[in-house]
Amino acid sequence: MVGDRDWTEEFLEGNNRRVRDRYERLVEVCERNGIKYLPASAGLYVWIDLRHLLGEGGEEALYSRLIAEFGMVMTPGRSQGMVVDGFFRCVFTAVENEDFERVLERMETLTAGE
Repeated sequence: MVGDRDWTEEFLEGNNRRVRDRYERLVEVCERNGIKYLPASAGLYVWIDLRHLLGEGGEEALYSRLIAEFGMVMTPGRSQGMVVDGFFRCVFTAVENEDFERVLERMETLTAGE
């Protein structure tokens, strides 16, 4: 496959387009819902700033809440070397399309009722 330059070029172009499209859709949902994030110029994840949702129990409690209430699994920043509580690593390339759509829908309700 790698020796087939046409196939390789087509694959890479398609993959880059899919990654870019997902990134753009994710940050669009964040912007529409007032969720801050650190813009990415490359990569497969975005740092989502959820400091405004931190309560008693800090990042661990918010992580549990994200899973329990929203069914969203985002990696707590502290476990990834982030020095500020409340940032979560959202890998937008690790799920199937249907699951990605579900995450976007749930993010729409993440800040509702604040």
